[in-house]
Amino acid sequence: MAYSVAFRTGSAFLRNRKMVDVGRSTMRHLMEASGETVNMAIENDGYVVFVSQIESHQSIRAFHRPGARGPMHASSLGKAMMTSLTDAALSQRLHHVGMPRFTKYTIVDPDALLADLATARKRGWAIDEVENEPDVGCVAAAVRDHSGRPIAAISIAGPAPRVLRRLDELGASVAGTAAALSLRLGYVRGRQS
Repeated sequence: MAYSVAFRTGSAFLRNRKMVDVGRSTMRHLMEASGETVNMAIENDGYVVFVSQIESHQSIRAFHRPGARGPMHASSLGKAMMTSLTDAALSQRLHHVGMPRFTKYTIVDPDALLADLATARKRGWAIDEVENEPDVGCVAAAVRDHSGRPIAAISIAGPAPRVLRRLDELGASVAGTAAALSLRLGYVRGRQS
């Protein structure tokens, strides 16, 4: 079982290597502008898989090793990628992986998650308000391929008091960065599958 998960995760990483290579400079610029750690993740088998990270220079910062897996429903990265799902596809995914609680703020009700995703869709970026890890806040936006399909997400992560008080600023920054990376990968605005 562990070999199978490692193989699938490794295969997904290799398929997305071009995106990671193209995204490094863009992510570095976002880290420098925001002062916080920037992550890139993909979806694999219903989980977020971290594929790249640019750490901030702050003494207290968020850290996820490439290859680490996390929950879709309790992370801004996962939510950003889920904003394109239909309600039926989302229900199927949640049935497959569940909605475990990680903190007292984790959204564990499917209807509440649907409402959160609807807000993220309108805004253009998703939030993790201490839902996955204690004291960590994140904002993320989806990266799209040439067809408009979300293939990854980029997040800004850090201590909740620093990140959550700057949501509008950081949300706009991460959305702009994700859009720029999407364009570099061939996405034409308005084209979504």
